[in-house]
Amino acid sequence: IPACIDGFADSIKPHKPYLSANEKSYFENPRVLAVVAHQDDETIGCGIFLSRFQGDKYVAFVTNGAPYRKELYPLSNIKDAERYSKTRKQEALDAVRLFGVPHENIYFIDFADQSLIYNMHAVIQRLQNLLGRIKPSVVLTHCYEGGHPDHDVTRFCAQEALKKSRIPPVLLEFPEY
Repeated sequence: IPACIDGFADSIKPHKPYLSANEKSYFENPRVLAVVAHQDDETIGCGIFLSRFQGDKYVAFVTNGAPYRKELYPLSNIKDAERYSKTRKQEALDAVRLFGVPHENIYFIDFADQSLIYNMHAVIQRLQNLLGRIKPSVVLTHCYEGGHPDHDVTRFCAQEALKKSRIPPVLLEFPEY
């Protein structure tokens, strides 16, 4: 037997259940909070999960949908940041309605696209406040992929905000790339 695998079987411990008894109690009144960078990430990343989740559903959009620099705007006839943001928010409201998320359970944290890296402390603070208010049993967010910087920062900020929770919810991540 090669030295690298000698004793390997002895080192395998019995599988611990994924959720502790304390964590399972979260699901007595299940609440899910999707923390996403942009309007459309909830649809692409966790729309099916949200549509099938049986419990209270919340969505937090960290950016306002409008790039902070006009040269970053995609091809669009809307070049005004306020109008751009308003359009993206309305699109998001229409989309999450299809997943059964009531409008009163939607939060816009409102940082400009591509600016989250400069506002991480404020994002973490706002997410901590939101977590304290909602008290979700599950948080869905982006996984770290090294793709879009706003996705990665949103993921990092969600994780940091969760560390401060008295009883942290279960964190589930979704890929987009």
